[in-house]
Parts: sequence; C-alpha cells; structure tokens
Amino acid sequence: MKDFGLVAVTLCSLLLTAFAVPAAGWFSSKPPLSRPPQLQAASPSELMSEAALRHRRGQPVHWRALVLQR
Repeated sequence: MKDFGLVAVTLCSLLLTAFAVPAAGWFSSKPPLSRPPQLQAASPSELMSEAALRHRRGQPVHWRALVLQR
C-alpha cells in the first residue's frame, strides 16, 4: 500500500519532466538567440565611489572577508 504512493509520485514526476524539458527548448534544432553585449559608460561620480575604489585596489567587500584575510 505504501509503495503505491511512491510509484504514483514517480510516474507523475517523470511525465512532468517529459513535457517540461522539450517545452523549455532543450531539444530544439534552432540555435539560441544571441544579443550583442551592451557597453555602458560610467559616470565620473561612479568611478570615484568607495565601491569603485575597493574594486580597483582589490579589497574584499564583505567584513568576513576582511577578517579571514589574515
């Protein structure tokens, strides 16, 4: 009796997977659409922020990283 529930759940999950994978386009013969990268210029205020300064100096962002840096 208990095994019947597991069999039913297994069959339902297999059926759901069988419908979901092709619907997601995993087996599509068409190549995925690619978009060219978009470049955005940074404003002078963004380049002088503390986060940009940490990035340029390679400093850790999180306080735990600062503690574990030793």
